Amino acid sequence: MNSWNLLNLRILKQLLIALCLVMVLFSSSVFLPNSSAGAAGKSKLEIISDRLDELKPFIDANNWITIETYIHGPLGQVRQDIGSAIRLLKNPKQAKALGNKFFNDLIKIDMAVAQRDVDRTFDAYEQTRQDFDQLVAVLKKF
Repeated sequence: MNSWNLLNLRILKQLLIALCLVMVLFSSSVFLPNSSAGAAGKSKLEIISDRLDELKPFIDANNWITIETYIHGPLGQVRQDIGSAIRLLKNPKQAKALGNKFFNDLIKIDMAVAQRDVDRTFDAYEQTRQDFDQLVAVLKKF
């Protein structure tokens, strides 16, 4: 290879590394709204609770598209966050059962929204809220 091709290859590698760094920085919690870094020191459980509260007005307004987007977007990370918290417990059995119940509640909301069923969506939301509060109570014991 001549020196021109080596120079182009080196520049290409540096550009790819720079692109990867930019992607990592913009996907980190520093740049995400409502992340633990951007939420004035709130815990992940408090952030999830706030997000559940933010979902209620969309349900009250029968804003189906926004509900679906919200469940799969901001609430999409919930399973991983709660799973991480549960794994830290010495005896995770009760928390794991409540976590699974909570995740199933989110699925019920999603299914009710897909059918545009106002009553089932509201009932599923209320159950989700109750189960999440129970889960938080168990997680805070430890």
